[in-house]
Amino acid sequence: MSSAQEKADYEFVNKYWSDFGPMTYGRFDICDMEGQMDYSAARKFTEERLEEIKQVERAVLYLNETFACGPELNCVDCDIMRGTKSREEAALKELRRGMKI
Repeated sequence: MSSAQEKADYEFVNKYWSDFGPMTYGRFDICDMEGQMDYSAARKFTEERLEEIKQVERAVLYLNETFACGPELNCVDCDIMRGTKSREEAALKELRRGMKI
């Protein structure tokens, strides 16, 4: 690493990722021309991903706290909310894939 910023970017990225695969898949903008990781771009991607995770976590929390649709309830609204919650939880799982969080 040639600069303090590059080292800081490297450490930041490694703090959050255990597997770079989900981060790099199809994303050429986080690699340089030789296919090496551009840690500055990877850091930006990671910061954006962490913010997206935070938003989805808030949505899941909101759904958990706001709607008391237990399995014993069988109404259209409850089915819609269970489906919405399931999709948000699946999205959260996918966003976290490869991360250490």
